[in-house]
Amino acid sequence: IMFLKTFFVTIGIETLILYLFKLSSKENIKTLLKINFFTQIFLSISIASATFAMGILLAILAFLACELVIFIVEILLYKRFLTGGTNKRKIFFGFCANLGSLLVGTILINMLL
Repeated sequence: IMFLKTFFVTIGIETLILYLFKLSSKENIKTLLKINFFTQIFLSISIASATFAMGILLAILAFLACELVIFIVEILLYKRFLTGGTNKRKIFFGFCANLGSLLVGTILINMLL
C-alpha cells in the first residue's frame, strides 16, 4: 500500500514538472512512468528492509541514502532517455522533479499515515 501511495504522488508531481519543462510528449511520460516504477520499488524494498533489520531511526538514514541514489540515477536516466530539450534542461528537470516529489511527497505521505 505504501508503494502505491508514494508511486502515485511521485508520478503526479513529476508529471506536472515535466509539463512545466515542456518535455511532456507521450514518449517522455512513458519514460517517466517506467523510471519511477523501478525507483519506487527500489525505495520501498530498501526502506521496508531497513526498518525490519535496523529499526525506524536507521531506516530514516537508509531513506536519505536511497533518495540520493535515486536523484543521481534518475537524472542520468532522464538525460539519456527523455526526448526533446537540451541535456541541461533534462538534467535540471530531473533535479527539480526529484526535489519536488521528495518535498511534497514527504508532506503528503505524512498526512496520509
